[in-house]
Amino acid sequence: MRLLYIDQLRKIRKNLFNFISLSILVIIIALTFTAVKSSIRRLDKNYDSYLQTQQIEDFYFNMGEVDVNFLGATAIMNLCTELDVEYDCYFAFAHPDDPIYINNLNIIINQGINEHPEVYEELIDNFVADFEEDYDYTIEKSSVVNIDEGDFIYKFMSITETINIPYIVEGELPVNDFEIAIFPEFAEANNINIGDTYSINDKEYIVTAFYYAPEFMFPIFSLSVINFEPEYQTLVLCNMNTMRDLDHFIFVKYLVQGDLTEIFGDFGYDTMQNGDLSLLGKNMQLVEILMPKEINFRIIALPTEISNANAFIDIFLPLFIFFIVILLLVFMKRYIDKNQDDIKTLHAIGYKNNEIARAIIIYPFFISLTSIIGYLLGLLVSNKLFELYSSRYLFPKAEFSIDFDLILYSVILPIILITLINYLFIIYNLAKKSKKINKIKLRLFKFTTLKTVLTTFILFLTVSVMITFGLNGNSMFTSFIETTKLGNNYAEMANLQYMTNDDHLDTYEEYTKTPVKIKEVNSREVKTSQTSTLYGINPDNELKLLIENNILNNLLLIDGVIISDYLQTKLDLRVGDTITFEVGGVIITEEIVGISQKKKSTHITI
Repeated sequence: MRLLYIDQLRKIRKNLFNFISLSILVIIIALTFTAVKSSIRRLDKNYDSYLQTQQIEDFYFNMGEVDVNFLGATAIMNLCTELDVEYDCYFAFAHPDDPIYINNLNIIINQGINEHPEVYEELIDNFVADFEEDYDYTIEKSSVVNIDEGDFIYKFMSITETINIPYIVEGELPVNDFEIAIFPEFAEANNINIGDTYSINDKEYIVTAFYYAPEFMFPIFSLSVINFEPEYQTLVLCNMNTMRDLDHFIFVKYLVQGDLTEIFGDFGYDTMQNGDLSLLGKNMQLVEILMPKEINFRIIALPTEISNANAFIDIFLPLFIFFIVILLLVFMKRYIDKNQDDIKTLHAIGYKNNEIARAIIIYPFFISLTSIIGYLLGLLVSNKLFELYSSRYLFPKAEFSIDFDLILYSVILPIILITLINYLFIIYNLAKKSKKINKIKLRLFKFTTLKTVLTTFILFLTVSVMITFGLNGNSMFTSFIETTKLGNNYAEMANLQYMTNDDHLDTYEEYTKTPVKIKEVNSREVKTSQTSTLYGINPDNELKLLIENNILNNLLLIDGVIISDYLQTKLDLRVGDTITFEVGGVIITEEIVGISQKKKSTHITI
C-alpha cells in the first residue's frame, strides 16, 4: 500500500495545475464562510443583551404644533394667558365659524411657544401623564438639539434614567452643567481624551465620558443621506441646563415602554402612515409622530442586515461545496479512465478495489484538507472584516472568539463530504465491468477533447457563479435605489404642521394626503377592513410622476384614480375596476385608470 500512496503522490505532481486550482477554490470558500460568519456573530452577540440592559423603548411619540381645534377651552385660555395674547384669543372666539381667525390664533400661539417652549411643554406633560395612567405605560421624556458647525454635526441628547439608558464605555455621566459625553469613535478620530475641554459652537465643554446610545445603533444623522462619518458626527450627552444654554430648538420625544398593540392592534408601517392617532385618547390628537421600535430603522438595521448576511453565507457554503465535488468527480472520472492500464495491473497482482480506492482518494482528500488553510486565513481576515462591517453600528462589540461549529462547517464537513463522495464514486467506477466500445472522441477544437472542454467549462462556471453571487447583493441595492427614485423628481419636501396664509415658493408643488377606508371593489364589499392613503395632486405636477416617470400619464387622473402596485396586488385590482372608499365621512367611488410602479406602501392618487 505504501508504494500505491507514493505513486499517487507522483501523479498529483503531474496534475499540479488542477490540484492547485481546486485547492484555491476550497480555500476561498472556507475563508469566505469563516470570515463572514465570524464577523456576523461578533456583531450580533451583544445586541439583544445590550438593548435589554439599556431598556430600549417599545415606541416613542412627539407632539406637533398647537391646534386650538384639538384643545379644550380651559387649555386654550391658559396658553393665551401665559403667552399674553388674551386679546387675540377673544377675537378668534368671537368668530368661531371663520377659519381665518382660528388659523391666525394658531400662528400667534405657536410663535409664542417658539419663544417660550416651557409653556407648551407643561401643557403637553399633563396630557402625557393622563395617557400614561390610562394605559399603564412607563414614559420618560427625552430632548434632542441638532447643531451643525461646518463639517461637524452634533446631536445633543438629554440624560435618561429609565428608558434608553446611555451605555458608558469609559468615564462618568456628565451630570453637571457644561459636561458632555461623546462617541468613543469620534474621540479617537479627533484625539479627544476624558477630561479634555472641547469647543462646540464657540462654547467650551468638559468631556467626562465616552458612551453609546441604544436608540442610535445605526446613527443616521440625516434622513436624506444614509451614511455615517465617525470623525465628523457624534451624539453628545448632557444635562438639560447644558441643552437649554444652546439656545436652539429643542425636539422633545416621549419614550414609552408598553404594548402599543393594546391601542392599535397589529401596528405596522401602513398603520403609522394611515392610523387615526385620535385612538390614543383625548388631547392626544396633537401627536405628530408615533414610531414603534420595529419601524425605527436605526434599531432594526442591524438584525435585518445580519439576517440577510446569514441567509447569503448559509447558501454560499453548501452551494460551492457542491460545485467543488462536481469538479472533483469529473476529474476523478478522467483520472480513472486515463489509468485503466495501471488499475488492471494492480488487480492482476492481487490488489482489491477497496485498496486501490484508498490510494486514489489521496488526491481529493488532500484538496479537502486545504479547507484548514482557508479556515485559518478566514479567522485572520475576520478581524479586519469585522472592523469594516461593524463601523456603522455604535454599541459594545463582542471580542474575538473561536467557535467549534465554524470549524465543523468550514473544515470538518467539507473534508468528510468531499472525501466520502469521491471515495464512493471511485469504488463505483472501479467495480464497473469494462466493455470494449468503439469510442468516438469528440473534439470541439483540433487538439482539445470534449471532456477537457467540459471540465474547463465547469471550472469557469464555478468561478463565475462565485463572482456573481458576491456582486448580486450590490446590484440589488442599486436597483432598489433606482426604482425607488423613479418618478420622484423633487429635491426636498416641506411639511406644514399647521395652517398658514403664507405663499409657497414658485418651485413648490402642493399635494394633500389623508387616510381612507376602502369599502367596495366593483360594487362588492371587501371582506376585511382595508385602510389606505389618499393622495391628491394636480395632473400637471412635474415633481411627482406616477407611471413610467412620464408627466403625460398624470393626465389619467382627470378621469379617475391611480393606485399603487402594492394595493393592486393586495386587492387583485385591474385598470377599469371601480373602487369605493370613505374619506372624512364621505363615500366616493372612482374608476382605476392606472397602476403606479411605487411599491413601498398602499396608496391611491386622485
